[in-house]
Amino acid sequence: MYNHCLQMAVQQGFVEPENHCACAVEKFEKASPNPEEVLNLSNEQLVAMATSCQDSLKAIISFKQIFSANCLTMAQQAQVKNPESYCECVVDKIINKYHNQVDMNAVKAEEVQEIGKSCE
Repeated sequence: MYNHCLQMAVQQGFVEPENHCACAVEKFEKASPNPEEVLNLSNEQLVAMATSCQDSLKAIISFKQIFSANCLTMAQQAQVKNPESYCECVVDKIINKYHNQVDMNAVKAEEVQEIGKSCE
């Protein structure tokens, strides 16, 4: 199922097709734990699941771009060694911890600082 999804996602020009298909397959498996039963889901259900994954990925990419730009400015002002690597580490840890844009945007400055300590 994953390989078929990946092939279609690449053809359709989806954002981050590997992550998209991992998300979609996870949603399909939750909706129908038996792989044969996935075929019983309606096209509307399958499209809704796939679309929600693509929308989530777009939101994550947007968050990553905005956060990274702000982080880079602050890291350079604070004279952090390797500010690009530092900010990439921080944003990746936030994204891995919080899987949706609402939670990512709600991260407090104190938590970002704690995460940052592990990235120095």
